[in-house]
Amino acid sequence: MSDENALLAAIWEHPHDDTVRLAYADWLHEHGRPERAEFIRVQCELAALDRWDEAPRAAKLRRREKALWKEGSRRWRAHLPAKFRRTAFERGFPKFDLYKYDYPGLVKLTADELRHAPLSRYHYNIEGRQAVDILSWPGLRFQELFSPRPPRLPKDWVRRAAECDALRNVSELCAIDCTLTPDEVRLLLDAWADRHLPKLALAGSIGDEGLAVLAAHPTLAKVRCLDLRGCRATAAGVRALGTSPHLGPVRELDFSSTRMTEGAVRE
Repeated sequence: MSDENALLAAIWEHPHDDTVRLAYADWLHEHGRPERAEFIRVQCELAALDRWDEAPRAAKLRRREKALWKEGSRRWRAHLPAKFRRTAFERGFPKFDLYKYDYPGLVKLTADELRHAPLSRYHYNIEGRQAVDILSWPGLRFQELFSPRPPRLPKDWVRRAAECDALRNVSELCAIDCTLTPDEVRLLLDAWADRHLPKLALAGSIGDEGLAVLAAHPTLAKVRCLDLRGCRATAAGVRALGTSPHLGPVRELDFSSTRMTEGAVRE
């Protein structure tokens, strides 16, 4: 694939795949835009580094990133809508920060506005009925975060979220303070089986049975940061998680706000 438009379309279709971004960097280099190409490569390499493993290489990359950004950022952002003209770039491309919008303002943003970036990120305050209503928002397909929160979450929100194709680019799934049954945990994990999911928060009362479902599910093998705050685990639940064959990639585990027995801590 050598055509610029085809490469850009592939980046937008697969926003978590750095292979296509790096292929586009090669195309740029071959067509007289080496600084833009290098910027994409530098940011992709930085994003691939774990924050736990950062070394002198990361500092060198950040210095080069800063120099390239200072030189080219105005030119690279010139085509963006005015409201997003000051946006930061991630992995070589703009990622819109939507934190300043309340829910009514968020869902007024159109797909035409948001399609200027492969991904955007809204806030964590999608509450109650909003968690279902937002599933029909055209801008949802550009979002990397889905974070429904109580109170007054509809009883069928898990099923409806699991069936929503517009969530396909969500790589951070955060069910915070949500009480989930084991079947609901399984339904969410099934939905993300073929999606990118480095960050997962099941930060609510899922209990030992929910932990056992998580531990047995292959989707866990995608996760790097696992948030299980308030999960009400006992030693049995922690043992199930600790012996999971899918736990290996997890680098950060959060059990805060969970009253754990001595036996659970030992496990």
